[in-house]
Amino acid sequence: MSARQSSGLSNVKKQRGFEIWKGQNLFFCEGRVIGGPQWGNLVKTSVLIAVPTFLFFIFTGRKQMEEGWYWPMFITIFLYLLTQILLIVTGFTDPGIIPRSEKDAQMWRGNCNPPKAQEINVGGRIVQLKWCTTCKIFRPPRSFHCPICDNCVERFDHHCPWIGNCIGLRNYIYFTVFLWSLFFLCMFVLIMSIVQIVRESSDSHQSTNWEKFKFAANHNPISLFLVCFVFVAMWFIIGLCGFHMFLVVTNKTTNEHLRGTYSHGSPFSRGCLGNVCDICFTLPPRTNVHAHHVPPELHENQRYVDKRVVTYMKPEEMQEHVSSMQHNNIVIQQ
Repeated sequence: MSARQSSGLSNVKKQRGFEIWKGQNLFFCEGRVIGGPQWGNLVKTSVLIAVPTFLFFIFTGRKQMEEGWYWPMFITIFLYLLTQILLIVTGFTDPGIIPRSEKDAQMWRGNCNPPKAQEINVGGRIVQLKWCTTCKIFRPPRSFHCPICDNCVERFDHHCPWIGNCIGLRNYIYFTVFLWSLFFLCMFVLIMSIVQIVRESSDSHQSTNWEKFKFAANHNPISLFLVCFVFVAMWFIIGLCGFHMFLVVTNKTTNEHLRGTYSHGSPFSRGCLGNVCDICFTLPPRTNVHAHHVPPELHENQRYVDKRVVTYMKPEEMQEHVSSMQHNNIVIQQ
């Protein structure tokens, strides 16, 4: 092998994880920020939220500020910024991607093909760990291989087409808070737009209620549009909030519920209060994806797991290692 070829191989080994990534994710800041492949959907969702909100700012909110009502504008700005921040955080947070392993298939019982599934006992129930032929791993319980992102995701809930990323173990809490913040934003814009129309109609000198309404609508067409648009859109958001509230209380995922995986209740459930605490008051675990790091050169019996080199030993090597440790302990004690 020539020196140039050897140098080329060395450069390949020194590539960062995001440069040789086999999934469909997008990376920013040299791999420190990871997003879903459908970034255009996230932009469309952001615009869909921004347009009616800015219409409220320019027309309804401005009129209310001219009349001395400043607090509706401040509350709307706060809810809008919170919603957009949560949308971006959800879209650009690792949902719980399980790193691939190219060598585990060959290591399983020599060079034999691994079984399609393994069974473990969880809460008195048998749960299967399925082998992923793409990622070359046994998927942990509740994990699933997303065909859009092309990754196995831990505690996979669903792939959200509105955000363009998977929703899983690490960003589910951000997703649910985003839904609720969007709900409160829509509710507030709807109520304040109705208030503006009612105030305008009450100030008119028309004789009938219908004439008063037409007068208010002519002077506040954007408020009327917001009432109609937000009222229709809110039902979809209310449905999502209610559905995910049910999932949180029962400790299920969207994937499990739609597939009917646990028809008699989730074996992972800890009761209503425990399930809510697990989702709402537990910090997301640290990511297993370190795409911005340069992976070290590994031997055949080594793996790079959570920024640490793990060495697999044969039974006889393990026995020698244990014996050596015991001997060293005896020497230290003496």
